[in-house]
Amino acid sequence: MVRRIATAPLPSLPSCDPELLNRALLLMLSSLPRKNSDGVSGELLIEAYQRKLGGLNKPQVEYLLDKALERCRWFPTIAECLEIVSEWTRRDEYTRRKVKAAELAMREEMRRKEDARRAAGRSLTQEGVDNLCPELRAMGLKCGALVEREGKVVPA
Repeated sequence: MVRRIATAPLPSLPSCDPELLNRALLLMLSSLPRKNSDGVSGELLIEAYQRKLGGLNKPQVEYLLDKALERCRWFPTIAECLEIVSEWTRRDEYTRRKVKAAELAMREEMRRKEDARRAAGRSLTQEGVDNLCPELRAMGLKCGALVEREGKVVPA
């Protein structure tokens, strides 16, 4: 179950309200100078940006606005906007659940491997330990498969 959650695709986030994107674009237009655009009106500009950026979700639009105002000297092109948005990383409840599930699955897998390793180590009998050559006995002590108790080397 946990593994399924960890590997399941994230649900898609809905596209933002067009009004939110319009407000973000207008804020960028009012805050950043615009390069000469051969008389393209604000309405046509907004329409083009809406067409290409309209599928963004709310956190992406907020990230775009924040980063564009921080780093752009001029009003960004659509390509620059898409480049900025490509840096955005999703961090919501779904991604947190997915990361937590992956961590739990990995811990469980490691625990099972460790249990299997220990079980395999237990198959070594005391007679087998007594018959080990000194080099293998030293290796067993070093890796923890063998321990020394009361002056005798025994399986861990």
